[in-house]
Amino acid sequence: MPRPYPSEFRERALELVRSGRTVVDVAATLGIAQSCLYRCKQQDLVDRGIRPLCGRAPSAELTAANRRIRELEEENKILRRAAAAVEQVMPPKDRFRLVGELHADGVRIRKACLALGVSTSGYYEWKSRAPSTRSIRHAWLTDLIGQIHESSYGTYGRMRVRAELQRSHEITVGQNTVGLLMRRSGLVGLPLRRRSKRVPNQVTVTDLVRRRFHADGPDRLWVADITEHPTREGKLYCCVVLDVFSRRVVGWAIDTTQRAELATNALGMAIDSRRPSPGTIIHGDHGTQGGFNWSSQHLESEVFGWFDDNSRQIERCGQ
Repeated sequence: MPRPYPSEFRERALELVRSGRTVVDVAATLGIAQSCLYRCKQQDLVDRGIRPLCGRAPSAELTAANRRIRELEEENKILRRAAAAVEQVMPPKDRFRLVGELHADGVRIRKACLALGVSTSGYYEWKSRAPSTRSIRHAWLTDLIGQIHESSYGTYGRMRVRAELQRSHEITVGQNTVGLLMRRSGLVGLPLRRRSKRVPNQVTVTDLVRRRFHADGPDRLWVADITEHPTREGKLYCCVVLDVFSRRVVGWAIDTTQRAELATNALGMAIDSRRPSPGTIIHGDHGTQGGFNWSSQHLESEVFGWFDDNSRQIERCGQ
């Protein structure tokens, strides 16, 4: 086993290397092996902190780099599968347009074409091709559609925009084409008001009032309605029961929601305050509180017939 060089000899050799002389020259001058002097030089750089130690345990930077490499490999696999799916559903001209968008974001054209399954020459041919008649017409229609949508304060949808094109501009265009151009421009109209669903198999009877809102005496005909009142703490709903003959409020209730309790509380107050005789009719509109079949149990006197304006009986308490 060869004996190691003395520390003074190694330090002298390293000083010659630090002065600017090459390892080959110093090794030939001192008569030592070049590999030995190379190892001493590398260890000296590590000891002085010039070069990091990449020996036994990997550094934090190396661990993070390996983790990032694995993540990039997984993302590459996902992108390959996504590109294969895009090739099946997206026509080539749309993929060419996507290549242009990727190139604008800094992706090289050759890499983008390879990922999307199109040729580079085909992309450049598509890019240099003159716009078609259809694309020119669509661009012209898009400007008109934007003007009509803006003039309607953003309320017109594709049906009204199409009608306005035919009426004001005498342009015949399909409804689907208008919808396509509006989607590309990000234009939407106001949705239609959602209609409430009718209760199936609802019992209907003859309207007892028939729009004749007059009475011969007090407590013969009551009318009820619910009104909405905005407040600083939210919306409040007020149900009022009015005597048609005296125009007097005989019952009322206030709540934060429009539930059946709102109507029954107002009816209960009217009954307790007036104590009407049998034959009194209470009349209301076609609201969402109709049809509470259990409300007749809340009434202490079975003397009412509850009807709406659409000739639909909600509850007949006298039976």
